[in-house]
Amino acid sequence: MTFRVDHLGVVVTDLDVAVEFFTTRLGAELTFRMERFVDDTEAAPRRLGAAGGSFALAMLSIAGRQVELVQWWDGDGSGIVDVADARRPDRVGAAHLGVDVPDVPAALEKLRAVDGVTVVGEPVTFESGVTPGLTNAFVWTGFGVLLELMAWPAPSLGHR
Repeated sequence: MTFRVDHLGVVVTDLDVAVEFFTTRLGAELTFRMERFVDDTEAAPRRLGAAGGSFALAMLSIAGRQVELVQWWDGDGSGIVDVADARRPDRVGAAHLGVDVPDVPAALEKLRAVDGVTVVGEPVTFESGVTPGLTNAFVWTGFGVLLELMAWPAPSLGHR
């Protein structure tokens, strides 16, 4: 049996803002969207390992890769679950999304002007090690996703 990655799922604090960001800033295409789903039996959240509540999701295609964005509300509908730790990249289960761009400094400057985006660090190019020539920088989006902007020096490295 062969397994392959189908999509990356990422929890966001505001699905509308996240979809708008990915479609207008990163050129993503909205594949489908499921509006907020409230399951009074709570069977659906339990299937996902959640303690209840409701969720909405959107599937996006970014250059042929699938990214699923999910927004959760707690049981009483007052807000997203566990938002306090949303910007802890060292927590168990944390994720980031690596985005291949032709020019990291230019992409960083473009995103720096977007409301809610916080630049974590300026671009770094690795001279040696396992990723020689890779340039990257990280930004937090206003909806809780850590993005890694990446530019590989040549497709021959097998990373594109």
